[in-house]
Amino acid sequence: MKGIISLILVALLVAALFVGCSKSDPVGTYKIDMDSLIEATKNESDKTKDMSNEEIKDLLKTIGMTEDSMSLEIKKDGTFVLDLSGDKTEGTWKQDGSKLTLTAENEPIDVDFSDGKITMEVEEAGMKLIFVKK
Repeated sequence: MKGIISLILVALLVAALFVGCSKSDPVGTYKIDMDSLIEATKNESDKTKDMSNEEIKDLLKTIGMTEDSMSLEIKKDGTFVLDLSGDKTEGTWKQDGSKLTLTAENEPIDVDFSDGKITMEVEEAGMKLIFVKK
């Protein structure tokens, strides 16, 4: 009987660990997914649509847009910092399922949060940016 109880306790402990490691908590630091940035840049204008991914990556690098220069930090206290090559935006965030609402300067933007990624649609530029948890 003690063996069965021990086995059940171990199973409950393992289940609790999996729940604790769930990707439903967006808190953390994310970096830009360069593949999504390259695709967004490629689709942005006629000048870049025929460029290779490596050429676009080099172009982005020359203007300071790299994986290390673009990040999104979602803080536990309900605030966030979006850093796009030194241009920082700060605000608050709320979660509703797989949707996060980031609000800065009274302007909310809804983003998708799933599988440890935050997907941000930039409608004005017709771009989709993906941030991946570090």
